[in-house]
Amino acid sequence: MAFITRLCCLQKMQTMAERVCDSRQSPSFARPANLRRMSSRVEATSPQAAEFKRLLEESGKNQMDAAAWLTRTVGRAIGNHTVSRWANGYTKIPVDVMDAMRSLVDREDAPAPAQHVSALTESGEDVPLFGYANAAGSVLRLNDDARIGVVPIHPSQRGSRSAFAFVVFGDSVAPMLNHGDVGYAIRNRPPRKGQPCLIELRDGETHVKLFNRTDERTLFADQLNPKKELTYALRDVVAIHAVVGVSFG
Repeated sequence: MAFITRLCCLQKMQTMAERVCDSRQSPSFARPANLRRMSSRVEATSPQAAEFKRLLEESGKNQMDAAAWLTRTVGRAIGNHTVSRWANGYTKIPVDVMDAMRSLVDREDAPAPAQHVSALTESGEDVPLFGYANAAGSVLRLNDDARIGVVPIHPSQRGSRSAFAFVVFGDSVAPMLNHGDVGYAIRNRPPRKGQPCLIELRDGETHVKLFNRTDERTLFADQLNPKKELTYALRDVVAIHAVVGVSFG
């Protein structure tokens, strides 16, 4: 009896082993998980993904800057991870995002619109000067109606067709920018952390602050007097202009 029981067990084990071998040789088991993941990247070679990647490179923006700009432009939160997936072809890119990226590159290739920030004069030696930038409550507006004159170009602005100057009012970012200083900026140039910048808002006001950082929804900036961190919803921000120089008035 014991022999028969042992024989039955051996037969069951052999049957199970044969089933395992058959399953490993079947087509459904032959496709490993990493192959399935790789297949989802086929879109990386699609015309849409290739165009998005090209537009991203031509815009000069990194993925973080592009995510923040797209969030403001299309009106919904877009993160760095999403931009990365679009650039690498993992997910389909929405039509409004592609249109926004195309318009961004087309606009940067063209001269700056006159109703926003004036371009340099024909001589290339002067830049337009705009009103007062009050860090406690801006009265500076970057349009031709607010232009009050011209000043000599700052060396850090040479080569840019979107350079301009402004008069500082208030001492909230002193001693970096003091009351009465003439600041020199370049339209839409991303500032570094701690660099003075002009924050242009949808309501027409422009604030002079020190750039800190951005995330998917918020711009963080600092002022020195009194010292505190300020926040701006990116949906309310039209543009950020890096301040590249200063001269005393």
